[in-house]
Amino acid sequence: MNKIAMSPNSLIGVPALEYIDALVKAGYDGIGLRTYASPGVNYESVTQPITGNPALMRDVKSALASSGLILYDALSYYIRPNFDLDHMLPSLEFTAELGFPYALAICDDPDWNRQVDNFGRLCDAVGNLGMTVSMEAPVTQNQVNTLPKALKVIEESGRKNAVICLDPMHFWRVGHTAEMLEGQDPKLFPYTQIRDGSPTSGPGADPRAGAPTRQPAMGKGSVPLGEILDALPANIPLSIEWSDRESGYSAAEWAKIALDGTRAFMDDYYAAKT
Repeated sequence: MNKIAMSPNSLIGVPALEYIDALVKAGYDGIGLRTYASPGVNYESVTQPITGNPALMRDVKSALASSGLILYDALSYYIRPNFDLDHMLPSLEFTAELGFPYALAICDDPDWNRQVDNFGRLCDAVGNLGMTVSMEAPVTQNQVNTLPKALKVIEESGRKNAVICLDPMHFWRVGHTAEMLEGQDPKLFPYTQIRDGSPTSGPGADPRAGAPTRQPAMGKGSVPLGEILDALPANIPLSIEWSDRESGYSAAEWAKIALDGTRAFMDDYYAAKT
């Protein structure tokens, strides 16, 4: 069965220790953790800085070691025109010290050649630390907004320590279908995000036209999650991204709601297959 982790984008602004504790209390298998806030990304500006705070770094390391959680990815390393690898290195080194296998990158540079070059530089730096770069893709509003573009960045970079963390909601929003995943190298998809979505502007609204997207519970929206899972490697680990936390819920309560809903969806998914 699929291991289930949480992406920190599900609990934006929750301090690291509270976030880790919430996942433990909810019963998650694994965790993604924000260890770096990319400059100029608004929702990352509320992130509690970890690297550079020795006491917090020790506490985070201890909390993860005793949590029993599987470590998946550390977020978020944006590749934009202001890409600054030297500024990223301290957090990458701490990420490697913690034991995360993946540093999650998002490609958003309109200069294609510079983007490919910087992606390769990030792969080299991460590789020297024993990790792999995981590119979240596609992302509708960014430059790498299709799966073919993501695959092309990896191919042109020539780096082997690069994989894709699929975002199903954006995959659906840009009009992709599960058939696009068939025949791809399964090694490129070691884990995936899972989240649903629905257009907010009424029946028949086309989310590809730029309309906002709601994020309902798993299986309650328009994203063909079952078809996407069918096309991905069997038993692939899932990282929940469900950022529409309702007011009144604590971090631990929302983490539990998200986990229970996702497990219910996966139970139905497997029941339908048999």
